[in-house]
Amino acid sequence: MLTRIQQENIEREKMIITSIEVTNLQKTKAVASEAYSAANMRNSQLRLKARIIEEENNLTNLSSELYEKQKLDAYCIRNWKWYNLKSVKFNLSDLDTARGKGNIHLSNNSL
Repeated sequence: MLTRIQQENIEREKMIITSIEVTNLQKTKAVASEAYSAANMRNSQLRLKARIIEEENNLTNLSSELYEKQKLDAYCIRNWKWYNLKSVKFNLSDLDTARGKGNIHLSNNSL
């Protein structure tokens, strides 16, 4: 009976030691997992910062391109208005005056 009690005590001690080891391993795992997560977060932050810089550069380039295209558009509109104004000045009365002086001869055959 004494041997059996001693054997049970040994088994209980082994279970307690195993339980303590499992608890320690769980704590170590939690610390390692936290460190791994922190490292991943730092890497993610670095990648995001690089991406933000890249996108800011793209935005700057596109803004410059847009500004240049808007300047060109304004230039084209000014020129169109100028040519349109000049063409309006050349109206039918000028054409009739030119016809009257004999400078322009239009016939049905030339149309």
